[in-house]
Amino acid sequence: MLTTTKMHVKAREERRLTMRRIAIRNLRSPKPVKPRLFDLVMDGKDSYLEIKNKNNENDVVYIKDVFDQIVESDKPPPIRRYHRKKRGTA
Repeated sequence: MLTTTKMHVKAREERRLTMRRIAIRNLRSPKPVKPRLFDLVMDGKDSYLEIKNKNNENDVVYIKDVFDQIVESDKPPPIRRYHRKKRGTA
């Protein structure tokens, strides 16, 4: 049986494992207090970014989507072939 102290430690550990919010700051800023860019929220298996917009609302972007776009940007662009229109046709 768990004692009260062990129960509190276990409950705190479960809360810590279920959701974490980490403030991501611009470390290269010249300001003494580095400005917060967005929050990284780690919730179990999901991780996402909460970005505050101009209306003081949070935009949610899943981190997997961000990483997928970064990987895609490293690939060469597809070759597009343009066909010239023949003269005298509408």
